[in-house]
Amino acid sequence: MALSTIIIGAGEVGSYLARYLSQEHRLVKVIDIDSEKLKNLQEQLDIAVIQGNGASLETLREAECKSADIVLATTDKGEANLVACVIAKKLGAKKVIARIRHKDQAISQSYYRNLLGIDLVVDPDTLVAAEVENLVRETGTVGVEYFADGSVSLRKVVLDNNCSITEKPLRDIEFPKDSLIVAIIRNNKLFIPKGDDHLSCEDTVHIITRSDGKKELQQLLGKDNQHSKSVMILGGGNIGTTIAKRLSGRRITVKLIEASKQRCWEISQDLPNVQVIQGDGTDIDLLHSEYIEDVDIFISVTHNDEMNIMSALMARELGARQVVAIVDRPSYLPLAQKLKVDVAISPRLLASSKILAFARSQHIHSISIIGTGEAEVLEYHIPAGSHSFGKTLAEMRLPGGVIIAAVVRDKEALIPRGSTILNAGDTVIVFALTEHVASLTNLFA
Repeated sequence: MALSTIIIGAGEVGSYLARYLSQEHRLVKVIDIDSEKLKNLQEQLDIAVIQGNGASLETLREAECKSADIVLATTDKGEANLVACVIAKKLGAKKVIARIRHKDQAISQSYYRNLLGIDLVVDPDTLVAAEVENLVRETGTVGVEYFADGSVSLRKVVLDNNCSITEKPLRDIEFPKDSLIVAIIRNNKLFIPKGDDHLSCEDTVHIITRSDGKKELQQLLGKDNQHSKSVMILGGGNIGTTIAKRLSGRRITVKLIEASKQRCWEISQDLPNVQVIQGDGTDIDLLHSEYIEDVDIFISVTHNDEMNIMSALMARELGARQVVAIVDRPSYLPLAQKLKVDVAISPRLLASSKILAFARSQHIHSISIIGTGEAEVLEYHIPAGSHSFGKTLAEMRLPGGVIIAAVVRDKEALIPRGSTILNAGDTVIVFALTEHVASLTNLFA
């Protein structure tokens, strides 16, 4: 029987989740107050739609919330999402997830679960801050995510002229042990490389590796392992201050530029170890006076996507070593990359990944979305009785767009071969093109 999934909100996050989950043989219903959004979504996807307020008892009853397997409240209004989840759980929904965006609500998950009955709360701002913190710690990469309690990492690296292994067939390159290139993005197109493929300058390479093997990998790809010592943040909103707070405890000089005098005073009171500067972050004279040319990472986190992209490009032109732009709309990510912004991060995409991991299966523990959704990296825990239990990888006959990139057994990570046998209790890191993800649920359940 198809799982019943109710999504509240037909915005970027809700639409994204509807697109993914409707491909997985689920009964998906989307609730939104905007009839035009619902009409556009229904024309594209095999879903049911309900026009109404997703936080109202009447609308949730109409959506038959009492028989829902999971309810995802994804609107931009965190308070409304919390109310919707509380009502949905009272009506009988098995699991509920709320998207929030307010620093006062960034409390422990157990608070929401025990007091309100909400199974998972997702705060995009906190996810962005964690992503940026990883970038600061892992210089030379433009993205890093960890799996299996940190023993395996997915590293995203943009190759430049310092890389000495470009134009060589991959089969002729001696990569560090337990490292595997799972995808390459070239000219905004993703492909899974084969042995006779080669790397090119400006490729974005996605590599699964043991986390303790990063130094050798960085050297091979022409990336230094120097730690960031100075960070400049443009924007004193919730994301900017959350990032500043996380980084100020490290041995890093953190400067934050904010236009509002009142907001500057508030931040300086909360974060005494951060240098708070009042001014226009696009003022070239101001940036020079704050030694932009000595900044290791410049991060633009205003509430305007276009401003974030343009200010990041300006900082790069003025000498910042690496620039990061927060881009709320996922559709802007390819543009930012094409304009040579080193790292573009979408809070909505991060939130979607977190929600998807929880919504899909009890055996999926985390998900990383590659590019703008062309592929995913998923972490599965193999239960006793799984269809994959006791089989070699060769016997599993995986589709062409699926790679079992790493297996973690007894806290030891390894890159598997065709003869590797999966055991109950193993953690498996899987790369899959999006169209093959639905087939994995039965394989690893």
